[in-house]
Amino acid sequence: MKAFPLHAHAHPPGSILFYYGVNRFSEAFLTGFAATLKSQGLVTDEFSHLDDGKLVGLFLSGLLMLVIASLSIPLAFLIAREVWGLTQAWNATLIMAFVPAFSLLAPEMDQVYVNFALFALWLFLRFSSAWHDILNGIGIGFMMFFSFPLAVIV
Repeated sequence: MKAFPLHAHAHPPGSILFYYGVNRFSEAFLTGFAATLKSQGLVTDEFSHLDDGKLVGLFLSGLLMLVIASLSIPLAFLIAREVWGLTQAWNATLIMAFVPAFSLLAPEMDQVYVNFALFALWLFLRFSSAWHDILNGIGIGFMMFFSFPLAVIV
């Protein structure tokens, strides 16, 4: 354990493996995109020391996290529709979309893996077949891969 970074001592490996996978993908396929990022002025001095593959990986991982975090809005609609009905679901969706407290105060990776919990909760509320129970278990498994406390909440 002493050879691992401090973060790996107390956290599951999901976040680290997410970044590693995105960096490996960008180093293999997207290194030419770094020149575009630099020419558009999207690279500040603090990131100029990175090689092209890691620079694109950093940009791509941030973009992916924002896209995945935005999926919590339709998931909140689906859960609210199952629990309270269509009118309250639209109200919950508007609140989730226009009150950015979660997206401003929570770290980016927390916004990503909360979607696994929301997806598992929606499957639990909506369906009751064996296949959906298997998907629910997979969702909870991915959630535990990213965060242990979140699985206790569900």
